[in-house]
Amino acid sequence: IYTRKAINEDGDTEITFTIKGFADNEIIKELQKGTLYRFKASEVKSQRTTQQNRLMWALLEEIAERDNGNLYQSQDVWDVYVEALERAQAKFEIVDISANAYPMLKEHYRAIQILNTIDFDGNVTYRCKIFYGSSKLDVKEMAKLLDIVIIMAQERGIPITTNDYE
Repeated sequence: IYTRKAINEDGDTEITFTIKGFADNEIIKELQKGTLYRFKASEVKSQRTTQQNRLMWALLEEIAERDNGNLYQSQDVWDVYVEALERAQAKFEIVDISANAYPMLKEHYRAIQILNTIDFDGNVTYRCKIFYGSSKLDVKEMAKLLDIVIIMAQERGIPITTNDYE
């Protein structure tokens, strides 16, 4: 992500890019100050790639598998997906729905978080946060979601290699 540009004391332009999830990358570690490097920068304009999607879901599955070995944090892949959407501050809607209609809602929207339960004289209603799924995200939103999923994987000690990004 392009962060900023500045003119240094020699009158040269310095450009800063932020690259998330690469702090331990060997290529980054081997950069030498004062060495001339060549790279090509172009704006990301296309929709999310199938490769991004495959990577995201593979990592979500690995995170869920890792969490299922943890008695305090057992989750399925959809729980992990909702956690990632929440952490990425993805778009959502809030709806109130009767407990009887909740299974139907769940059939149509998988990324749902029940915020609270309301009981009016035995009529139970759920207040739900329904997330727009990754298929509805633009490139920037998808990149942020993927960054969050990568961070979640790293938090759980799941190794990420540069081959995952190629």
